Formats: sequence, C-alpha cells, structure tokens
Amino acid sequence: MARMSNFIYCINAEKVSANNGQFGGVNAIGVLSALTPEFVPGTFSFSIIFSILDIDISGNNTIQVVFLEQGEEKVLVDSGIITIPPITDAIDIGLPDEYKGVDMSMDLRNVIFETEGLYNTKVYFNGNLLAENPIYVKGKR
Repeated sequence: MARMSNFIYCINAEKVSANNGQFGGVNAIGVLSALTPEFVPGTFSFSIIFSILDIDISGNNTIQVVFLEQGEEKVLVDSGIITIPPITDAIDIGLPDEYKGVDMSMDLRNVIFETEGLYNTKVYFNGNLLAENPIYVKGKR
C-alpha cells in the first residue's frame, strides 16, 4: 500500500543526475522547519521534496499536491492531477516492493501568505489522501 516518506520543506530542490548505473535523486537546499518570508502579508517561494513508496511503478499513477491555510482550509496552491507515467527504465537491484517508488519535488513560487500561522501540504495519490505535512509561517518583520 502506498506510503509517504522523506517529506521536506526547503528553499530549493535540485535534481541529481544518475551516472555509472547509480540512481539519481533530489537534493534539498536549505531545509526549513518554518517558512519565514520578510513580511506577512507577503509572498514567499519554497520547494517540497517527498518520496512515495510501495507503489507499482510499471503502471500509470496520479498525484495531486495541495498547499493550504490550515485553519480556513483556504487553498493557496493546487497542482491539479498529475499523471506519473510508468517507469520502465528503472534498474532492478532487487529492492523489496515496499521500498520501490518515486522521488518527487515541486517548486511553490510566490505563494501569497495573508496571515501568520499553520499551513498544510496535502498529497493525494491515485485520488486518495496519502499524507499531510504542516508547517508554520511567520514574517521576519
């Protein structure tokens, strides 16, 4: 059954190229435990990184990421439904099925924060809520 692993908020996410038979991946630059724009209200850009494991990578899957203000459930960013195509060129190294999956990253640019407080990222996989990851937002000034 699909599960979320390694959810990270960060300043930027950078793809790592695969080489010499090694897997690529995603680097997190500037890991964040809170989002701290200069001012609130104001805008802030950041990235998220996460893995979805224990999935059938040989078939089509869908993902949707929604970032919202937690108290009011006001949606600030909605990726829409994204189709993850089958992964046919994966190198089989004999991983157990529960550790096979995909690493994802998404840039959220110029998100408008009207109030300080708790916000939340919801990740849906094949139409089902897979995980929620809260983060606090506080202006520096």
